[in-house]
Amino acid sequence: MSHMILSHLQAHDGATLSELCAATGLPEEAVQDILCELSRSGVVVGVPRHHQPPILHAVTTLGECEWCGIIEHHRVAGMCPTCLNKSSGLESLPATYTHATPRSHA
Repeated sequence: MSHMILSHLQAHDGATLSELCAATGLPEEAVQDILCELSRSGVVVGVPRHHQPPILHAVTTLGECEWCGIIEHHRVAGMCPTCLNKSSGLESLPATYTHATPRSHA
């Protein structure tokens, strides 16, 4: 889910916690947990505002995309916007577990 949040922050040049909850469909506590991890990693920063919730921004860098190799001015977490959006699409799929089960010989 972290890539969905990063993708949203990059596409909208920042967002509040409530905007991220609405965009991802996640409860506030889940988004806060993800934001804490992203903040500790140095990928997201919050900008305080007077009598308003802080605006959260994805930290962008200039460099080579770690996925596709193009040089990009707005890399987030090492990915260009296109690759970041591709990764968030995969991440939003529900987790499915497949495993082999022995056949019964009844």
